[in-house]
Order: sequence, then structure tokens, then C-alpha cells
Amino acid sequence: MIWEIDDGAPEIEGLDAHGRPDPAYAEALGLRAAGRGSRVLAALVELAVAVIIALPAVIALTPVLVQTVSGGFEPAEFFARDDLVWLIVAAAASQGLMIAYTVVQLVLHGRKGVTLGKAICGIRSVNVKTLERPGFWRGAVVRYLVACASLLVPLIGPVLVIMLSPLFDIERRGRGWLDLAAATWFVDVRGGLNPYDQKRMRIARKRVKTPEHEERAPLPSLATPVDRDAPDEYIPSARLSGGVIGAHRTAPGAPPEQTDSPAIDSMVSAVPPSLATGAAPPAATAV
Repeated sequence: MIWEIDDGAPEIEGLDAHGRPDPAYAEALGLRAAGRGSRVLAALVELAVAVIIALPAVIALTPVLVQTVSGGFEPAEFFARDDLVWLIVAAAASQGLMIAYTVVQLVLHGRKGVTLGKAICGIRSVNVKTLERPGFWRGAVVRYLVACASLLVPLIGPVLVIMLSPLFDIERRGRGWLDLAAATWFVDVRGGLNPYDQKRMRIARKRVKTPEHEERAPLPSLATPVDRDAPDEYIPSARLSGGVIGAHRTAPGAPPEQTDSPAIDSMVSAVPPSLATGAAPPAATAV
């Protein structure tokens, strides 16, 4: 006897023979790639929130940075300032809020495929193969680290990695270098199917897997055809009027209708005249 152990690996639908995601499958499900304009708007919204969080520290530390760059910074004079406590509080508050904002963004992106800007613009991030949540480590953390690494080359790095790399996507799905590193894909939930709607996704996968047949087998007609010898037609059986209430009554004195079956003739003859013809029953004679 040969024992087979199920490794429990789920079957991934929508992959080609080489194990790569098939864009036609995602399109058949109803998923639509997020537009470039909505992605830029989402990034600008998140950047604006980050600037607002960092604004207190920027206002408080800008004069100190200017003095340091110009060479006029004096440590003793700096620590003797009356507003030193407020400078430290402003810098610490901005730093703490920035860390919390970044962590929340990463967790939401990894677990729910959404961030603040994506939620406002109707964008969701999914794993390009499974079309499910991207995952925290690769889908969110790796993407964030690659974006931070692009800052090592000021201006050119972020513009090339974040803004221009989606233009080089050979599949025309708007996936940039960040998406390739994180194995993610941004979809539009307003113009297409929401991949996090499990019920609709299950119905869409089932419809693609087993497409509906529009042509159905013709049903036989219930109407009596003119030609009773026609094949494949439903022919209703003959009806008997003997047991039907309100059946057609023959005129008095008219001969009864002949039937083809002796059993039917006996049934008709057994019916009293008053029921068969409608005539009054014979009066009973006194003995």
C-alpha cells in the first residue's frame, strides 16, 4: 500500500503553465487595474498627511538646522535656550506620530491591502498570484524598504522607482519595480470587482471555472400538433367525459356515442339516464 501525504498546499487558480499570473484570468473575474491618476493622488494624500505630522518638528528645528549649516551653531547657547523643552517635545511628538503612522500604514497594507490614500481613491492591493491580501512582510515591509532605498539617490531615485517604473511594465498592468519586489498589484474597486469581497470573488471564480451555457436543450411542446405522427412531440392522451362534472350532454333521444373500448362502453351504459342525458328520472310506480 502506498501512503500519500497531503502537504496542504492550496491550489492557486489563474496561473499559466510556467506558474506566472495570467492577466486574462484576472480580467475575466472582473478585476480592473488602478489608474495612474488615482495611484498618484493616493500617494499625494499619504505624503500630505506625513508632512502635517512632521510639521511641528520642522518648524521647531529649522532654525537650528540653518545655524548648523551656516556654522553659527553653539551647543552651549542651544542648551541654554528657554524654549528648549518645547523643541524637544515638538520633535519627539512628530517622531512618535510618524512611527505610529508608518506602522499602521504597513499593517493595513499587509493585512487588508489598503492604506489611507488607497481607501480614499478606491484602490486595493492584492498579491499578484493569489489575488488575496499581499502579506505583511513581503507585500508591505519589502515594498517600504525598496522605496526608502530609492531615496539614497536624491530626486532621481524616487522619480525613477516610484513614478516612471510602472511605464515599463510589459503586461500593461501598471506594476512598477516596487510591485515586482513585493509581488503586488493595485486594483480599482470602484470600476471593477472588489477582491476582498469573498462572496463575489467566490462566485466570479466559479463562473470562470465552469462557464454557463447559454444554449439550453429545447423542451418538447405541450401543444397538440396537427400531425399526430410527428416524432418527438408530446401528445396528450384522450380524455373521458364520463367522470367529468359539467361534461357535454347529448340531446334527448340521440344515440350514445360509440367508443373504441368495451370497458368505456360499459362505463357509459352504467350511468343513470338522469346523469347521462339530463332527463328526469322515471317516476316510481306504486305496487
